[in-house]
Amino acid sequence: MYTTLTSALPVFDLATTFDQFLDGVSRNETERPRMLRPAVDIGDDAENYFIEADLPGLKMEDIDVTVNGRDLTISGERKVRERKDATYRRRETFTGRFERVFHLPESADTTKVQASLASGVLTVCIPKAETAKPRRIEVQTG
Repeated sequence: MYTTLTSALPVFDLATTFDQFLDGVSRNETERPRMLRPAVDIGDDAENYFIEADLPGLKMEDIDVTVNGRDLTISGERKVRERKDATYRRRETFTGRFERVFHLPESADTTKVQASLASGVLTVCIPKAETAKPRRIEVQTG
């Protein structure tokens, strides 16, 4: 169970204050695309481990999923979008190469890893080895 902490202090919006500061300092912000570090959710159920990575705007051909031993790597590249005859005033979308590496548990069956992309979310499904799956033990009566 999670507990939410709240504060009685007035709200201070650091992001807005920082943006206002940068607006006064650097007008070349649009020339520096930022690197992508996709957010992930990691979990498991009775049958599989899974990793869900937020990759909005990417296609499967922009993404590589590889397994080397117990390491699963998600990598790829988001290219800068350009519009002809347009001047960008601000660019906040993440661009460039990215890579995330995850060490899989011994109970993962790395020979059957599957990946799918839907609605900007990459889902990597790693089956659990049979020995790691829960099983019901029948209780004998004596």
